[in-house]
Amino acid sequence: MKSRSLIAAAADLESLRTRWAGFRPDLVFCFCAPDIDLGRYAAVRVSATFPGATVIGCSTAGEIGVGGASDGLVSLLGLSFGNTVVRAHRVPLDHHERSADSGRLLGSLMLSDGSPAAILPFIPGVGVDGSAFVHGLRAALPAGIPMSGGMAADGRRFSRTFTILNGQVYTDQAVAVGLYGASLRVGTGSASGWTSFGPTRRVTGVNGPVLSTLDRKPALQLYCSYLGDKARELPSSGLLYPLAVVGEGDSACTGLIRSITGVDWDAGTLTLAGALAPDSFVRLMHTDNQRLINGAQLAAEQVAAGSVGQAAVLLVSCVGRREMLGDDIDDEIDAVRTVFPAGTPIAGFYSYGEIGPHGRDRLSELHNQSMTIASFSEV
Repeated sequence: MKSRSLIAAAADLESLRTRWAGFRPDLVFCFCAPDIDLGRYAAVRVSATFPGATVIGCSTAGEIGVGGASDGLVSLLGLSFGNTVVRAHRVPLDHHERSADSGRLLGSLMLSDGSPAAILPFIPGVGVDGSAFVHGLRAALPAGIPMSGGMAADGRRFSRTFTILNGQVYTDQAVAVGLYGASLRVGTGSASGWTSFGPTRRVTGVNGPVLSTLDRKPALQLYCSYLGDKARELPSSGLLYPLAVVGEGDSACTGLIRSITGVDWDAGTLTLAGALAPDSFVRLMHTDNQRLINGAQLAAEQVAAGSVGQAAVLLVSCVGRREMLGDDIDDEIDAVRTVFPAGTPIAGFYSYGEIGPHGRDRLSELHNQSMTIASFSEV
């Protein structure tokens, strides 16, 4: 397998063939700033430059390259395989109540091409239930297939996101690429660096990702009481104060993390990036920059432990991590980069949700506030 990465301005895509001279990718991941005209241009330009390649990706809250995080650019990761087959599909995804069905449909389409060695999905970032989609996709597939990807982002606006497949952009479609073949090796990892604090609250009113009550009290009102003056900045300020799913008898046992992506002031509800189960328990979370950087390094070490030979690396990190890290944002990318050999191609984006392994069984889940990593190589 051969690979290249590049982070560039739109104008620089005109010279992409020269920049990647002699390289003919089978697959190009394409992540770009959330200007839909830029997305269309990037999709068309990359597809025209490499007509034999599958081009897939989404809009971002920041682009990731070897040198760190950027805004307003396009991040590319190209893979040229020796014995791996690439197949891509898209399905409608425009409402949280239809998210699980969309995931199952995508899974069945992936299986129509055979049994994939790995799946990389990218889905709309607003108005959908990312966790239900992932569970539907997982339910339609044989157990144990590695899955890594994320939810598209719209900077910090939470308004309109888009996905990319070949020369098109879509605001209401989930896209995914399946990789098929016995030679492929995919390593996956995910870690956060956040810890929970404060009182434990029971989820007493929830409909998928829409949270209405905690301990039978209005969820938005209760949440705003914690945020104080920062409540005026919702939903963007919610990125700094996610919710942790915790054990009923052990509040230190932190499971999945859920970020706030929307509020309904009239209804008094919070919309999360993924669903919560009724009668589950949650706490607020906090962190500091060093914990986040350590979490990114831990995710990279999980991936590197299973890597074979020279790999290419795809990073999907949460926009909330970027908000927290501020001027230190490049430090989490550096922490990942130092785990892999010098010169390893790296690309990715900041997302509204990350798709990757969770827990001891490593089942695929929708994460928030995580650094989720995938590596690709062939033997």
